[in-house]
Amino acid sequence: PGFVEGVWDAAHVRNSDVTENLGQVAVVLTDKTGTLTDNIMVLKALTVAGRVYGCHGEPFSDEVRLEDDQALKSAVLEGSAAMLQLLRCLALCNSVATVAPENVAERVAYEAASPDEEALVLAARGAGVVLLSRTLEKVTVDVAGQHE
Repeated sequence: PGFVEGVWDAAHVRNSDVTENLGQVAVVLTDKTGTLTDNIMVLKALTVAGRVYGCHGEPFSDEVRLEDDQALKSAVLEGSAAMLQLLRCLALCNSVATVAPENVAERVAYEAASPDEEALVLAARGAGVVLLSRTLEKVTVDVAGQHE
């Protein structure tokens, strides 16, 4: 309903450098109003070295999950350089902030400026490349059990 004097939690700024980066954009993934997606985006498929992963059957089905693709899991476990490079890019090349879990049993949570950035980071996590932490000095990822 808008800004209410004295109430400071009405809006949260998650990213202030969007306009600075706009000139670098080559591909835009968007649902302008969020009415079609409820502002929820999921990466359903990707192509690496000419091979499509995650898109077997009906690609727009809610049952299709990239992380369930056995060929993708095999590529990660076998250490496919092209696959791991792409997944590292999905996990690292964004402005997603990490939120440390309250206890060790929980996963790292993410705060993203846009649903598409979060979808890419979550897809990388589902495939085995996990964004663990981000500070001004360092970004840490877990790649198949190894911290980088």
